[in-house]
Amino acid sequence: MKFLKHVKPTLSVPSIEETLAWYQQVLGWKGDCDVFDKDGKCLFGGIFGTEDCFFNLSKSEKGVTYPHEQSQVPFMIKVDDVDSIHKRIIESG
Repeated sequence: MKFLKHVKPTLSVPSIEETLAWYQQVLGWKGDCDVFDKDGKCLFGGIFGTEDCFFNLSKSEKGVTYPHEQSQVPFMIKVDDVDSIHKRIIESG
């Protein structure tokens, strides 16, 4: 059974707005901000190149962090039917 639709990594960057602008201007990708702080600065967003090429952007005061530098890499996983997957995980122990 195919249940995984896609896996979406998260890249931590010092400025989501600047990162979105670069990908939009240089590569022609589309992006947006989803979460803002009280001053209107973007804290979380996403950039989309194609249906299969996309990632999240997360605000980081430390600058860019790459997956190989982190002990945990954040991912967003999209599935067709989360309830059946949850049941399968519970049944498998």
